[in-house]
Amino acid sequence: MDLGIFPILDNEDYVEQKHILLPSIIDNATKDFSKSINLKFNRIYVGSEFCERLFPSPKKLLRILRGAEELNLKTSLVTPAMLTETGAKQFQYIFNKLRNKNRLEIIVNCWGMLELLRDYKNLEPVFGRSLNKIKRDPRWRGDSSALKQSSLSISSFTNLLKKYRVRKIELDNVPQGLIINSNGDELQYHLYFSKIPISFSKICVFGSTNIKGRKFSIDSPCQKECQDYSIIYRDEAGKTTEHIGRAVYMENKNLDKINLKRISRLIFSF
Repeated sequence: MDLGIFPILDNEDYVEQKHILLPSIIDNATKDFSKSINLKFNRIYVGSEFCERLFPSPKKLLRILRGAEELNLKTSLVTPAMLTETGAKQFQYIFNKLRNKNRLEIIVNCWGMLELLRDYKNLEPVFGRSLNKIKRDPRWRGDSSALKQSSLSISSFTNLLKKYRVRKIELDNVPQGLIINSNGDELQYHLYFSKIPISFSKICVFGSTNIKGRKFSIDSPCQKECQDYSIIYRDEAGKTTEHIGRAVYMENKNLDKINLKRISRLIFSF
């Protein structure tokens, strides 16, 4: 089983400052579980799941890939949900720069990105977790047996993914547990844990912080305020969620409800 790590914000810095910062980040992030599952970290996830403005520039991205290679780390590029036309043109430019990278994983969180990748056979599409529909709710109590299945339970859905060359599927460690059906036994499954997105939006709360007048619009100017702030929500039962960028996350490090024999990669997101 592989072990990847996904810093949700500022992820390029963890590679660019590799000689000082990355080893300590790995140690701190994995100390809670590395002994119990006996895995060695070997992959870094770079990019943004929910905002194309946070994806590194082509120049910076190539520098990140070189840095990861020097550390003998594999790299997966995380691309955002809700891709715009401007974003699609940006990624076409980036993918053209990556034509010499064979089998580089592209984590896809938008159907438009899957369509775009048809033209780049050297890049490997991986079905991202935000496209896999399943109940994500930290407030759930009681019998959750009916909530353990996802879109992947439908054979016509997994057959569609195969037409897009998808052979790897990413999942969330949801509190109720997961049922991974046998519709696609040849598929590989990756599991995120710790930070799990429960909702996301095109509107950026943080980008509207310092704006006077019309707030909460899609085209608000971006100073990357989300890099400096997050919002903690706490419900009546004391459970917390965290608003980071365009998404709200819950935390779940408990792997007891997951059949890890069906999982080929764990991804620690923080």
